[in-house]
Amino acid sequence: MKKVYSGIFFLIILVGSGLISGSFMNLVEGESLSKVTNVTTLTSLDVSNAGVDLENRTVNYFDQAKGYLVYPILSNENKSNIINKNDKLPAVIMIHENKGLNDNIKNMANLLARNGYVVLAVDLFKGEVTTDRNRSSELTQYVRDNQDIATANLKSAVKYVS
Repeated sequence: MKKVYSGIFFLIILVGSGLISGSFMNLVEGESLSKVTNVTTLTSLDVSNAGVDLENRTVNYFDQAKGYLVYPILSNENKSNIINKNDKLPAVIMIHENKGLNDNIKNMANLLARNGYVVLAVDLFKGEVTTDRNRSSELTQYVRDNQDIATANLKSAVKYVS
């Protein structure tokens, strides 16, 4: 099962890197790396947490975008299964695919949240979701052409969950 989750994590990184060029280190310039790198692998995921209840909502984390925030509701029963000794949940910034912040991305965010992560799925397309290939290409090109806006968006997301 760990292979499946590792594959999902790889997919998230791959999709995100397809939209934004440049290294993540440039994105978080000046940010505390201890806040950013605490979720480098998904080896701690455990399918026994599939029944964990979630809290989710749309949040305004950036002037020009709303994101999908989801995290587990911790009870005494499930807390020991998904939380480390420091009582802080790790956070993941999830970057959507070339179709926008759609239900597929929200479902992947829910999957990670059930396993003990706070997930903020960002929106780089200003609320637009599409299944049209041409529109998808246009939106992706917009992000590439406006990397300063995309970078500010992602920095705001990191700050929001920090």
